[in-house]
Amino acid sequence: MKRTVISLLALCSVMGLSSCGHLGPEENSGMSSKKTTSSTTTSVPVSTLSEEDMEKAESVYVFEGGLAVTDRWENTQPAELDLSADTDELIAAMTLEQKIGQMFIVRPDALETAFSPATVSDDSLGGVTYLDDMMKEAMAKYHLGGIVFYDKNISGPEQLKTVISDMQQESTVPMFMAIDEQCGDNARVATTVGFDVAMFGNAYDIGEAGDAQAAGAMGRTIGSYLKELGFNLDLGVVADLSEDESGFSRNFSSNASEVTDMVTAQIEGLHESGMICAVKHFPGGREYDEPLNAFPEIGSSWQDLVEWDLIPFDRTMSSADMVMVGHVKLPLILNSDVPASMSEDIINGRLRTDYLFDGVVITAPMSDPAVRDGYESDKAAVEAVKAGADVILAPFDLDKAYEGLLSAVENGEISEKRIDQSLRRIIELKKKNGIIPSAKG
Repeated sequence: MKRTVISLLALCSVMGLSSCGHLGPEENSGMSSKKTTSSTTTSVPVSTLSEEDMEKAESVYVFEGGLAVTDRWENTQPAELDLSADTDELIAAMTLEQKIGQMFIVRPDALETAFSPATVSDDSLGGVTYLDDMMKEAMAKYHLGGIVFYDKNISGPEQLKTVISDMQQESTVPMFMAIDEQCGDNARVATTVGFDVAMFGNAYDIGEAGDAQAAGAMGRTIGSYLKELGFNLDLGVVADLSEDESGFSRNFSSNASEVTDMVTAQIEGLHESGMICAVKHFPGGREYDEPLNAFPEIGSSWQDLVEWDLIPFDRTMSSADMVMVGHVKLPLILNSDVPASMSEDIINGRLRTDYLFDGVVITAPMSDPAVRDGYESDKAAVEAVKAGADVILAPFDLDKAYEGLLSAVENGEISEKRIDQSLRRIIELKKKNGIIPSAKG
């Protein structure tokens, strides 16, 4: 069924409120790095702001039933980068702030810095559907590696093309433009009114038919329409198994061999259309009955996982651009409550060493209720990177996560060499797929 998206956060253009004491950003003189203090003012409907939003703002102005909210920060203006340089030269030229920023893929709403994290992650509210001046300043501050779009950020084909293009043009380093586009009820674009694109049945129905060619054709079709809209990364390749033969809409099958065939074909189809993809959720995950704010548990031994749940990952890892690590507890394997997404044993040990995966490792969304209830955003980001993750997806509090990771490097908890390892994987993947220009010569 198609859904209609109505944006409740009707974010107006940035208003010049000099009469109210609004200070514009300082001039950027030259190309060397420097600290500047800047502030932005944007207008939003009163009904969309929580008390936390109001407390976070530097100043608030009331006008004609709305509010103008000013947010202030110190911003680093780095030197211009030569994107055509080879990877090592490009990394060497980047500031630490730029390096850290490349390790984040965030919601568009996180760039509206007057909004609280709860507002950003609340999918029952309307969302950001275009790029405004406050968002541009946030992009300049955080140097982001990518943006991930959710249902509430999509209202129509032209809107989506425009906001993606505008964001890419605003970014110093071209970004991953990501979406979790699966099939059936789990397709954000295809199920939105106004998009004339093919719709597919749920993954389990496709898997039950046993036709891998159909999964490949689905990948090509989805990849093609995503590419046309401006996306370059699909987070929608699910290698998890269903719990039993009753099926689960986004999992292809309860049979590991059948899932392997479907996932292999889907990846090939996405690649043929020029789309990067992430395979998820390592080390396997099925449908769970746990409360929304609790980490699901896998009560299996590692050997049990190797012999069943991990088979689709093992057989498709060589073609995967990214592997997404899930927020699952593994008590028999880790002897701790740490989720896989923050476990060095799982990422650096099992995924990197045992399975020899040297591509980009991305976390599952860090705005997941279980993560935000159990960890502050800075702690979650730091622990994931220490465990071996390259990309933090959709942190609950972008500013806290970014500043926490930056501080961890500055105080020696994480080495800059470790950050450079992730940067090399991220940049190489972007170069391989033409997101960043190829090296000179």
